[in-house]
Amino acid sequence: MAVIDVLPSDGKVIDEGPVGCSVDVCCDDFRHLDIGLPPEILRLKDAGYLTQAVAACDRLLEQNPEPSLAACVRAERYRMLETPLHFSVSRDRAIAMIREEWPEFTEEQFDDLINRKRIDWRFIDGELFVLDNFLDSLRVYPKEVPGMRPDSTDGLALRNEMLKEMESQNGLARVITLKASVSVPGALEGETVCAWLPVAAACRQQTRVEILDMTPEGAVAPANASARTASWSSSSEHFFSVIYRYHIDAAYCDVYGGTLPAHPRMDAPLPEDISEDRPHIAFTPYLRQLTERVIDGLEDPLDRARAIYDYLTQHVDYRYQPPYLLLGSIADDCAHSLRGDCGVMALTFIT
Repeated sequence: MAVIDVLPSDGKVIDEGPVGCSVDVCCDDFRHLDIGLPPEILRLKDAGYLTQAVAACDRLLEQNPEPSLAACVRAERYRMLETPLHFSVSRDRAIAMIREEWPEFTEEQFDDLINRKRIDWRFIDGELFVLDNFLDSLRVYPKEVPGMRPDSTDGLALRNEMLKEMESQNGLARVITLKASVSVPGALEGETVCAWLPVAAACRQQTRVEILDMTPEGAVAPANASARTASWSSSSEHFFSVIYRYHIDAAYCDVYGGTLPAHPRMDAPLPEDISEDRPHIAFTPYLRQLTERVIDGLEDPLDRARAIYDYLTQHVDYRYQPPYLLLGSIADDCAHSLRGDCGVMALTFIT
């Protein structure tokens, strides 16, 4: 298992992998993922020989390759070290976990779920491992796994009631109080632990954000930060939490019932609003061709948006995803695999 020390002052991660080579990974390195690994390393990664692939990355980095390639290799190396932490359930263990709820479940049924992309998996050093939250993902569609305990439908009922209320009032305003927490149970005594937790950012829909309570000695990012967090660096605490409150004012508009209200930026979007943000918002050849086919014959922008939305919601299989860190080019991968969660589907729609 990798030992990771996050240094928030410079955005670097010192990654000490199993082969004993320390590598500094910067956040910007992940912007170079689409550079691609050299073919001899990519073959090892794709075959699941991650230990060998990491060692090959170390050998290449010792040769001081071209900067953009070095950035890609550092990022991919980090991702390969993280993969076994999340794809941690062996095939036999996964079947046993399902059988705890559904004793009659067979190996053939498991293979069928794999073949139909209902369970996310990776080969790691010659063995198949599935995503650690695969059971929760299977419960999304209980009819496919009738012998398993289904999720409660209480949440769906509450959601539908709120949607009806939003529709009748053209929107809803609420005060939300939320607690976020994280623990690091494996930290050694005296080891410095760094932690980040999400905090609501100020925007048109969210206002009056208040921090009510948090673990001492933490720092909160400015209210208008695009990805706002509370953060800590501590050698004594291994559990961190933050409680905050904010007002949300959610508008409702029936996009199938007519035209959208005018928006001040609709006629003249800023360049960054419609540009690529690689590697995940990339206008790949397949996404271009798919979009052209989906919107074929439609001229009105709203009609086009509806068509793209309908295509994604009707064709993409909703399943829980691994941490987005482990995903490649998110929009293009979703368009190819037709598999994703709400964030993946939303980013694909935007792209």
